[in-house]
Amino acid sequence: MAFGGLLLAACQFLKSEIKDSEIRLREEMKASEVRLREAISEVKGELKALGDKLDRVVESLLASRP
Repeated sequence: MAFGGLLLAACQFLKSEIKDSEIRLREEMKASEVRLREAISEVKGELKALGDKLDRVVESLLASRP
């Protein structure tokens, strides 16, 4: 009988550990997603700035053509 109680306690402990790990992993994934979205937003801003700069260079080159 004592073995059954010990086994039940061990299973409950493992279930709790698994649930805690799942929660922690979900939180880490959400945080990673937020960081990735921020990084993508930064890159999009940099690409837009580079595109605008390239447009000005092309306009300047076209304007200077005889």
